[in-house]
Amino acid sequence: MSKNNESNYCIGCGRCCKQYPGILEPEDLKDGVTEESLTKLLTTDYCLDYWEGNLTEKKGDTVINYNLLGQTAYFIRPRVKGNNRLIDASWGGECSLLTETGCSLKFDDRPVQCRDLEPDISQRHCHGDEKSNKKQLAIKWLQYNDLIEQVIRKLRDK
Repeated sequence: MSKNNESNYCIGCGRCCKQYPGILEPEDLKDGVTEESLTKLLTTDYCLDYWEGNLTEKKGDTVINYNLLGQTAYFIRPRVKGNNRLIDASWGGECSLLTETGCSLKFDDRPVQCRDLEPDISQRHCHGDEKSNKKQLAIKWLQYNDLIEQVIRKLRDK
């Protein structure tokens, strides 16, 4: 896949970043998913969002229904400009990391959903990778739910 930061591929419109911030996967946290790393992220330019709706996944012949677990399927993404909420389930808005010259992060430091965008010059927009769609990323974060809830309590108690 072509990298969307290479000028000969990316049309540089920022359309994706102006509509909704990209989502991180747990592997994007270079030092691992810990109370410290989550607290650091969530007290800077990042917030929690969550999956709304049916959350199922097919593994072989088995369908797993995560809704039955009674957990909120949190995930982490950059904040929307002008919004400083810890938990923000907004349906759109400009990414806080977008500047006049593009993303403030180096390509390899961007959320997986941003790195996986593939520009389509003929259509003047980008396509995302199925492995990094919102639902799949919410499922990846489920294993950290207890830790995320702990960090939420800690930050709200401050």
